[in-house]
Amino acid sequence: GKSVIELEQFRVELAPKLAGQSPSQRLRAGREMADQLSAILAAIECGEIAATETEVARLEGAVVALVTLTE
Repeated sequence: GKSVIELEQFRVELAPKLAGQSPSQRLRAGREMADQLSAILAAIECGEIAATETEVARLEGAVVALVTLTE
């Protein structure tokens, strides 16, 4: 679906930005991404953004992974 393509594009654009950063900068960026994805999930829960159960599960998984990696 469209969201999968958008997530892949996000990953492709993000990789070079993280590549040139120090470990502490990457950790900060990971925490910021987790916060942004959490905000998107909150908007989905409020009905502001439409998403399938699969999309929600993927976003939730990404948040868990980012939080786990940046703690």
